[in-house]
Amino acid sequence: MRAAVLSALLILTGCVADRQDAADTALTIHLSNSGAEPLRCQLIYGHWVERGLGEIAPGESVQIDVMRAAKDGGLYNMRPDGKKEMMVENVICGRLEGWKESLGQVDLDPLRRNPATMVVASCAAPAGAGRVTCRLDKVE
Repeated sequence: MRAAVLSALLILTGCVADRQDAADTALTIHLSNSGAEPLRCQLIYGHWVERGLGEIAPGESVQIDVMRAAKDGGLYNMRPDGKKEMMVENVICGRLEGWKESLGQVDLDPLRRNPATMVVASCAAPAGAGRVTCRLDKVE
C-alpha cells in the first residue's frame, strides 16, 4: 500500500513540475499596413469564428495580444467578451473592394514552432490588382 501511495505522489509531483516548467508565454503581434491602400483585416479563430481587426490605413498598425501554449505551440487569446479562450487559426487581410478575392494571410507557423514574445508583421496590396501579401518582418 505504501509503495502504491508513494508512486502516485511521485507521478503527481512530476505532472505539477512539468506544468510549472512549461508556462505559456505572452506574444504581441504588431500588424501594419505597408502598402498604399487601406486593408481590412480579421483574426480567424478555430472553427471559422472571426474577429474583425478593423480597417488599417496605409502606415498604420494594430496590436494583437495572444498566448503561445508551451505544450504544443498553439496560439490563443480571449474572446472579446472575456468569457472563453479561443485558438487562433489565422490572421487575414484584404482590400476594401474585392476583399474575398484579394485575401492574404500572415504565416503564423514560425510562431507556433518557436517561442517569441514580440512579432512585427506587415501586409500590403500590390498596385493594380492581386492578392495582399503579408510577411513576418521581425520575430523576437
